[in-house]
Amino acid sequence: MKSITIAVISLILITAISGCTKTSTPSIDVVETHRQRPELILPQMTEIKSLPVEWIVVTQENAEQKFNEMSEQGRQPVLFSLTTENYENLGMNQTEFLRLIREQRAIIVAYKNYYEKN
Repeated sequence: MKSITIAVISLILITAISGCTKTSTPSIDVVETHRQRPELILPQMTEIKSLPVEWIVVTQENAEQKFNEMSEQGRQPVLFSLTTENYENLGMNQTEFLRLIREQRAIIVAYKNYYEKN
């Protein structure tokens, strides 16, 4: 039994080793081609056209006067108010929007420069 096992193992090893002696391997040709980048087409950014906004500052001293002026002009006197802190927050939010727009514009310019260079 031991000699049969040795014979089988030897036969397997000889078969495995003989498979490694095959020297003809298919050749792979590497061809390098340069392709032009596709043209980057970006839509033109539309400018924001803000509508005019008139702020009326109403204080305890001028509230009655401002309400009378609005009534005379046919406007319904209504107040939308902000605390000082919220007014400052409004300005800070607008600053953040402008920062984001500048960052997006810089990214678009970078893409455009990258794709349009030869």
